[in-house]
Amino acid sequence: MQVVFSNKFTTLYSEFNKNIIADTNILANDILIAGDGLLRLTVSVNTDGAFSIIIKRNSQSIKLKYNAGGDILADCAYAFDIGIRSGDSINFQHSETAKLNLINVDFVAV
Repeated sequence: MQVVFSNKFTTLYSEFNKNIIADTNILANDILIAGDGLLRLTVSVNTDGAFSIIIKRNSQSIKLKYNAGGDILADCAYAFDIGIRSGDSINFQHSETAKLNLINVDFVAV
């Protein structure tokens, strides 16, 4: 069996120990997606609350809650994947003022 590795994985954003404000965009600037693929989010916060992605496409925005709409729990690590399209821009919000322990936003080309 031959194993083939293709580096299609790109880190778009990464941060540790960032103070965030409830229902306010976490990233100073939206991330513009340059190709179709999968967005992989790894996140941990120090306060229970709903974590959401805001996707903008063709001048329309939609806010989608992760974790089936339930709170992510304080000081736990979560990983989520969502399909994303070229030209989309993204940002994130948390429903509570908190410290963002960790956020990694990675793009996986498909």
